[in-house]
Amino acid sequence: MTHGTSTPQAQPSPVTEPWPAGVRTRYLTAGGARVDVRGSRDDASYKCWGCGDSTALYGERRTNELAQGHAKKCTALPRPHAAETTPWADGVIARYITVAGAALGRDDLAVVITYTSDSGWITATCAGCGHVDRTDTGGLLDDSPEKEAERVEENLPASRAQAQSHAEKCRALPRPAVA
Repeated sequence: MTHGTSTPQAQPSPVTEPWPAGVRTRYLTAGGARVDVRGSRDDASYKCWGCGDSTALYGERRTNELAQGHAKKCTALPRPHAAETTPWADGVIARYITVAGAALGRDDLAVVITYTSDSGWITATCAGCGHVDRTDTGGLLDDSPEKEAERVEENLPASRAQAQSHAEKCRALPRPAVA
């Protein structure tokens, strides 16, 4: 008997893969991505390879504290590597694995953030329960590509926070397709 589960694609292990030059510390996020800390004792930064969050305002000790705190709560999935056969769909900005997805090892149970240029909306959609959050970027049809990118970057942090918050609580499973 076949059950409606998917087999997650293998990701290179953040524990065993070689660290890039300049990475001083690495943290594993709740969603399986990594947070890398670079820099020196007095001037360090971190970047999350799941959600894209970063900071560069503190020394190494404080940056490590912030990076570890971020890794503990971030459920964003790592972006697929080029060698994988199923890359993220066009327009996907980030994916946050839900509680159900993490528990079942299913990366398809995630809140997916997309941006549609035609509408000017950043949309976060949960694959488990179907919940949708939309953020209007206030774009105009005659905006330049640079202005559009600026508007998306300005509104993206709020969309990421909404998606993260939902993913941290959502335990819903999608209804199986009727055969």
